[in-house]
Amino acid sequence: MNIIKKKYIILAIIIGVLCKVYDDIYDNNLYGYLGISKDIIPYFNDILKGLFVIGYTIICINYPFFLITFTLCNIIVYFNCKQDFNSYEFSIFVSPIILIPFLKWNTNEYYKNTIWLIIVITGMMMVENLSNKEKNKEYSNQKLLLRFISLSMSILIVIYNSEQFISSDLLILFYFSIGYLFVSCITQIVLVNNLIKIHSKDNIKEIKKIHSKDNIKEIKKEEEKTNII
Repeated sequence: MNIIKKKYIILAIIIGVLCKVYDDIYDNNLYGYLGISKDIIPYFNDILKGLFVIGYTIICINYPFFLITFTLCNIIVYFNCKQDFNSYEFSIFVSPIILIPFLKWNTNEYYKNTIWLIIVITGMMMVENLSNKEKNKEYSNQKLLLRFISLSMSILIVIYNSEQFISSDLLILFYFSIGYLFVSCITQIVLVNNLIKIHSKDNIKEIKKIHSKDNIKEIKKEEEKTNII
């Protein structure tokens, strides 16, 4: 394994962690617990999103099937729970279009990618269907179990990847999954066991409106300036 390969592996794990850290903090309104004030929340969120987007772009250019699989998995989640997708998360479906001319395709591994793509999508659909049966979709014992099983399987696939005939494109996806699922398991353990108390649903909704409120304020300021002129 050369140094370039190691860099991509580390980056894949990091963006997996960043993706889930943002997701869990945002969805469960853990800002107060982390000592992040309302004024700082937009900056905190945008820094996490910016770091993820840059890392995600680098990975996608060099491993195109990572982009395809990641997008398809998110589309499945989107159609199962549209209400949970904000504008930033929805943009992941559209913005990668600009990468198409720069993607570095590995034409020798299409058949491997197609087979594993079907396996990953099928597994994703099964997990989503089981998760949606829970009253609390953010955290539960069942979700913790599903995430722990998925994490264990991802680790085993990475360890025994040569025996599974996994292409480098999709192997990167499993490294990403390890970072993502590791954070998810920790969050599930913490919330299921009430190690921290999250805010009420009303407060969570209020936090999720911060970006839109800030945008409205900026628009009003601009309109006021224009009227003065």
